[in-house]
This record gives sequence, C-alpha cells and structure tokens, in this order.
Amino acid sequence: MLKRINWTHSFDFLLLSSAWPELVGPLLSQNTVPLKMKNKTLFILTKHMAFAQELNYLAKELILKIESKFPILKGVITQIAFETNEGFFNLKKEIELKSSAPSPFHPQSPKYRLALEEAKKFFSHLEENEEKEKWLSLYIQMKLNTNN
Repeated sequence: MLKRINWTHSFDFLLLSSAWPELVGPLLSQNTVPLKMKNKTLFILTKHMAFAQELNYLAKELILKIESKFPILKGVITQIAFETNEGFFNLKKEIELKSSAPSPFHPQSPKYRLALEEAKKFFSHLEENEEKEKWLSLYIQMKLNTNN
C-alpha cells in the first residue's frame, strides 16, 4: 500500500516567506507576511485591514502565483484568511532601525575611556550608584555623539 506524503513534510514555509516580496510586491510585502498554512488556508498577517482587503481582491491571482513559484503547493491552498496585528510590524520596523543604526563606541576604545573619566569627575559628588550610573551613561552618549 502506498502512503501519501503530506506536503508539510516536503515544503519549507520559509521559502514562501522569502519569496513574499516577489509574489506581492514591495508595498504589500512591507505590510503583510505569510503566517501559516492550515486546512488548505493560507493565513496572512497584515498591518492594517486595508492591506487584507487589497490581498483579498488578489487572492486567486496570489494563489496562482504561489503555485507557479512552488508547484508542490498546487491545490494545497484554496483560500486565504487574514489576521491584523499592527504591533508586529511596528516592532519589526523598530528592530530594523536598531540593526541599521551605527554601533556605539566600544567600552575599551580610547574615546569612550576618556569620556568615562570626564563623566566620573563631573559627577563625583553623586553618592547613589544607580543614579550616578544613569548620569555617567547620559554624559558619555552626549559626549561621543557630539564628537563624531
């Protein structure tokens, strides 16, 4: 007796996620992401219902594009459902911004050490360690960002 292989064992969902910008275009790919496939339904996470509506209009075309790109999924996706979560996309953008930001000075760099010594002298009158640490950190950040 031949056993039918379940498509989930032979398809890597990350491939669909990676191809998402190619399938839906730059604007929709920034505001939507494929979430999961279950019971012949592709679930898509959207930033706003407007993006869900747009993809809903394109549902048949999108399914055809997915099947063309990934023939193993032919007949596997028959409908598309949407979930909206703006917070996910805000967090994603925040993480992207942080990762693209220039890295701070290394604590062993000469500029950092000099700024730290200056800060320690300037705030030597503070006794509470937690408060002092905050002021030292602020001073160093301001000093290093203005001297770049």
